[in-house]
This record gives sequence, structure tokens and C-alpha cells, in this order.
Amino acid sequence: MLSRDDAGWSIAIQPQSHPYTAKWGAPIEYTGRATNAKQDWRRFPVGGITPKESQVYAAWLDKTGKLPGARLCSELEWVRAARGGDGRNFPNGERVDFTEGNFDASHTRDLMGPDEVGSHPASQSPYGLDDMVGNVFEFTAGEQPGEYVARGGSYFHDRKTANLANRNVVTGDMKDSALGLRLCATVPR
Repeated sequence: MLSRDDAGWSIAIQPQSHPYTAKWGAPIEYTGRATNAKQDWRRFPVGGITPKESQVYAAWLDKTGKLPGARLCSELEWVRAARGGDGRNFPNGERVDFTEGNFDASHTRDLMGPDEVGSHPASQSPYGLDDMVGNVFEFTAGEQPGEYVARGGSYFHDRKTANLANRNVVTGDMKDSALGLRLCATVPR
């Protein structure tokens, strides 16, 4: 959860039993991790937001001109961006090692939590999108009006579930720290 006081922004997260807090500019320090122990939380993926809030945020980005055409990716766009043209199961091919993404085995279940975007280069898609294996489950716009589908996996999921074919229909009000978003933008012609 983000909060702001007179001193500035701070974050509080509890991906498992241990709570972590940090002020703006200070890292989250995962106690006991062998790798990626210190994390700049300002570079975490957006998580703990509902699909409806994601749409409001995308509309704001579009309206303000910060990202013209911003919107939730369609499920089909997300799949194509993650899998490339050959329909692979993971961004780097047919198998993923625990060091190649952020899922439960990456840091062990007791030490899991979000990592900075781009911390796992092997999870980059053929089109250059970072963190397509784990980190946060990503909302997409479903085929039916008002339908939302979470794609991929998160730091909480196991390697099998972090497969790019993983999909779950979710409600517009679903909120969890392991659920987040990836936005698309329609380029004006």
C-alpha cells in the first residue's frame, strides 16, 4: 500500500508473512534472499490495483497526453506480445528455469515478492517486453464487454502456472498485490 505524508511517499507490502516498508528513495530489503535482496520499490510493477482502477488510470494517461491511446491490452494482444509469432510456452522458449523469472521458486516461497521490472532478462518476450514470466499477474480486457482476464503468472505462482497459456477470468473489482497491469497504446495514424 502506498501512502503519503508530509515527509513524502512510502510503501508497505506483505507478500508473505514478513511485512516490508520503505520511504521514497529507500529500498525494500528482503531479509534472507540470496539474490535481488535490495529492491527499488519505485521500479516494481504496478500491483494491488483492480481492473476497473487500471482502466481509469489508462484513461487518465490518455486524456493528459502522458501516454496517448493508453488502454488495457486485449487478451489477444497480450498473448501475441508474450509468445511471439511461434506460440512458445515461455518468452524464451519451451522451458523456464527458476532463475529466469520471478515466480515462487525464484526466491523460495518464504521470500517471494515483487522484483524491479527488468530484473530477469530471460523473461523478456520476443518483442522486448520485460517480466513476461512472473512478477505480477497481468489484467487484460476480455472478449466480452466488462470481462477481464488475468494472464501469465506472478511471484506467487509456481513455474507451471507461470506459463504464458495461464489465464483466469476475474471480476472488475478483484484486488491482490500479485495482480497488476500492462498497458497498451493505440498509435495514431
